[in-house]
Amino acid sequence: MNKLILNLGNLNRRSKQLIQIISDTTIIVLSYYLSFLIRLMEFNDFYDSINFVSNIIYLNILVLMVIFTISGLYISGVYRLVLRFLSNKIIIQIVIISLLSTIFFYVCSNFTNEIIPRSVPILYGLLIILFFISSRLFAKSILILNNSNKTKILIYGAGEGGRQLLNFLSKESIYEPIAFIDDNTSLENFVINGLKILQPISINDLIIKENVDMILLAMPSMSRKRRREVLIFLEKFKIKVRTIPNLNDIVSGKSKISELKNIPFEELLGRETIPPIKELLIKNIYNKNVVVTGAGGSIGSEMCIQIMEQKPASLILLDNSEFALYKIYSKIYNKYSSNNDSKVIPMLGNVQDEYLVNDILNKYSINTIYHTAAYKHVPLVEINSIEAVKNNIIGTKNILDCAINNKVSSFTLISTDKAVNPVNIMGYSKRFSELVCQAISTRNKTTKVSIVRFGNVLGSSGSVIPLFSKQINDGGPITVTHQDVARYFMTIKEASELVIQASAMMNKGQVFILDMGEQIKILDVAKRMASIQGYTPYISNKDEAGDLEIKIIGLRKGEKLREELYYTNEVSSTNHPRIICAHENIIDLIEIEKKFREIHSALENRDEKEIKNILTSII
Repeated sequence: MNKLILNLGNLNRRSKQLIQIISDTTIIVLSYYLSFLIRLMEFNDFYDSINFVSNIIYLNILVLMVIFTISGLYISGVYRLVLRFLSNKIIIQIVIISLLSTIFFYVCSNFTNEIIPRSVPILYGLLIILFFISSRLFAKSILILNNSNKTKILIYGAGEGGRQLLNFLSKESIYEPIAFIDDNTSLENFVINGLKILQPISINDLIIKENVDMILLAMPSMSRKRRREVLIFLEKFKIKVRTIPNLNDIVSGKSKISELKNIPFEELLGRETIPPIKELLIKNIYNKNVVVTGAGGSIGSEMCIQIMEQKPASLILLDNSEFALYKIYSKIYNKYSSNNDSKVIPMLGNVQDEYLVNDILNKYSINTIYHTAAYKHVPLVEINSIEAVKNNIIGTKNILDCAINNKVSSFTLISTDKAVNPVNIMGYSKRFSELVCQAISTRNKTTKVSIVRFGNVLGSSGSVIPLFSKQINDGGPITVTHQDVARYFMTIKEASELVIQASAMMNKGQVFILDMGEQIKILDVAKRMASIQGYTPYISNKDEAGDLEIKIIGLRKGEKLREELYYTNEVSSTNHPRIICAHENIIDLIEIEKKFREIHSALENRDEKEIKNILTSII
């Protein structure tokens, strides 16, 4: 019996509608005969009553009543409604159609030569109302029993994406769609494939009454800003919110509808992207030979993807990590080998190796260099300061000197907000690298040098976002260093596109700063990520109720509460609204070279204290 109920519950919507039509036809026939039998058996025995009703005239009336009643139920939309929503409105519709069927029966009886007692249509009307409603209550109980273990969901968005999602979900046995949610008031109470469209104000009632487990976002065309507003609205319900894979990926078989994804933090960020300026994207790349150092890193790998989109003559991937180099080379090869004529050459090596760098720049006639290679994880750099300074400072000066010697047209240093008023070795080393690039740029006429400075990028290695995601999936606690610590955030793709565009504006030693908006408290990031996954976060050691702990663990060595992007307020706009040019003092090359020699000597002696003293004395 349970298996039969399960099979019935798992039928698709059309099959369920067909069963309803067959059931209602049976009810009409049964009610028709019972109404006669109840009335006539007062005067005749059972068989005489059956023979009486079997008259051809009565059968013709029955056929007309079936056609009339079923058509009425279909036109009124009863068969398009989900049985679980057996509301008063549906019951009223059923009663109205039943009364119309009764009136139709009475009218037909007046056109026959046979005598039909007046009580028969009345009995018929009472019976079909009773049977119609009872059968639906029974079917509802079956569906509830079958769906008790399913994940009950609301689909936010009743547009094309939401409709396609519902079609996919109808083939999945683990999800039970409850209703559509849509902001468009003109769609309220409309029904799509049996699912009602409701306003967002109904979400709380649905969560309580229907025990909704999850909300699925199906709003592919909605702006990022509006999407963020929706996500902020949904946070207060403390319910899981997921998004679906790209519908094209589902159709092509690359993804399954069941592969629900957490909401990416960039959507919670709500930052609207600005279309790139094509002329700036291609200026230093199209049909040119390009090198990306640190090509396997977070920024470097995305830079390589964006560069390949602009069709360089060749792209040299330089990285000292074999695994990282293999990953980015494989990714580019798989994505572009069939539709891009650009040569891609993976080079394993260190930017401190003068012979290697000179060989690459000369052999491949390099036009453009994007120098992203750096050690940048603050706690690790504090422990390994000597290697960090060698890589970040010695490596930067080496590759810039090689670029000038080989007459490379443009050189761009990728810097960081931690280089502004630094308090850690990572910041000091990146700031000194900036000063090196600025000083050298004033004395050479062959290579245009620029610096692009920005803050944290979402999803980069060492970012708090993947860390928080893992901690939430593990059930907590989420670890935050300080309740007031705040950072800038930007997507890797946007940062990479802006870096390329900024480098195309370069002149001599300019510092370009990416507009990253306002800083966001890391504690707020943790709370929002937890809330959107259905948790109520709380800070430990405080009188707050919740089900996911946030633990404040204290600032790490060398960590600042807030980062900065400018040294002075002397900035000017550029051709791009998200790129700012900073006007900062440049230290003379003679002074920079003197300090560089001192740093080099201290590195040979592995004197960490002296290295820090030299850096702090000039910055």
